[in-house]
Amino acid sequence: MDEIQPLEPELWFQALGKLAVRAVDTPAAESESLLRHAFHLLQLAPGPLKHMVRTELSESEYEHLLECEAFESAAIRLIGYPMTYTLMRCQADIVEAEVKLPDSSDAQPVRASNLALATIGSWAASLARLQTVSPNQ
Repeated sequence: MDEIQPLEPELWFQALGKLAVRAVDTPAAESESLLRHAFHLLQLAPGPLKHMVRTELSESEYEHLLECEAFESAAIRLIGYPMTYTLMRCQADIVEAEVKLPDSSDAQPVRASNLALATIGSWAASLARLQTVSPNQ
C-alpha cells in the first residue's frame, strides 16, 4: 500500500462523508461495491492518518473476501487498530454499528439494512469527523 499516492486530505474527507451517507441508503445488494470503495479509500488515506487507517489485509486478500461474499468480514477488516467497534441487531432487518477512535466521545451509531453497510457507514463517518479536529483543515 505504500506505493499508492494518497489523496489530498480535503478530498479524502469529502469522499468518506459521501460514503457514510451512501452506506445508510444503499440496498444490501450493493454491499460489495461499497466495500470495495471503502478499501480503496483506506489505501488512499493521507500520510499523517495512515497509522490509524489501515488493515492487515492485502488488496488480493480483501478481494478474496468479496469474491466469497464474506461482506461482514470484509467490513470488519476495514477497522484497524486503534479503532474499536460494537455491533447490534436492532430488528430483523436493521443492524447498528458504532466504529470509533480512542477518546472519541462524539461517535454516533449507524443503522443500516445489514452489518456490512452499517459498519461501512460508521467507519466512514468516524474517520470523516477527524476533519473537524484536524489542525490542518
